[in-house]
Amino acid sequence: MMTYLISLNQFAEFTKATEKGKLRILKQQLNPNPFKIPWDQTPKAGIRKSLQNNGDLTPILEALNILNRREPKNRRGLTDKNVSIEALQRYIQLKLPEIFKNYKYEIIKPEIKSTFIAGVEVKVAPDVVVRFRVNNKKYVGAIKIHISKGSPFDYGQSLTVATVLYNYLSEIKDDDDIIEPKLCFSLDVFGDRIVSAPVKIEDALLFVKKKL
Repeated sequence: MMTYLISLNQFAEFTKATEKGKLRILKQQLNPNPFKIPWDQTPKAGIRKSLQNNGDLTPILEALNILNRREPKNRRGLTDKNVSIEALQRYIQLKLPEIFKNYKYEIIKPEIKSTFIAGVEVKVAPDVVVRFRVNNKKYVGAIKIHISKGSPFDYGQSLTVATVLYNYLSEIKDDDDIIEPKLCFSLDVFGDRIVSAPVKIEDALLFVKKKL
C-alpha cells in the first residue's frame, strides 16, 4: 500500500494552490530535487534560537550581524542576503504570546516527526516544541516557522498549519500534558502574523481533512 507524504508548510500551500500548482507540489514531494540550492537558513536558525529562549532577540541581532558582514558573490546571493535581513527585521516586530516572556519553559525534541491526516502522512517537524509548567500543570505547544517572501501564508493557511500542529501534539504528548491551543501556532514572517490553533479543534480538523 502506497503512503502519501507531504511536508506541513507545503500542505498549507497545497490547500490554496491551483490545480497546476497542486500537481507541482505533489511532484516535488514524490521526486525532490537533490541539487536544488536551499535559501539561506540563517534567519530561521536565529528565529528558532529566539523562540527557545523566551523571545530573546540576541540570536536575531547576531544573525543580522553575520548577514550584514556577508559579501555576496552573485545576484542570487545578494537577494538571499536582503531577504534574510528583512525576515529577521520583520520577526522583531511580531508579538509572541505573553506566556513566552512571563514563564520559563523546556524545549522538547520528539522522535516522531509526522502525523496522519485522512490517510496522508504530513511531515510536521515543528521548529520548536515547548512545555510550560504552571500551577503544577504541564502545558505543551508547537511552533512552525514559515519564511517565504514570494508566497506568505494567508490566515486560512496559517490556521491549517496550527491545527495540524495541535493534532500532532495530541498524538505524541505525555499523558499528563495539556495542549494549549494558543501555544500551537504558525509564525509567518512575511505574512506578519502569528496564528494559533482554534479552541474548537474538531471542527477545524474536519475542514483540514477536506483539503486532502
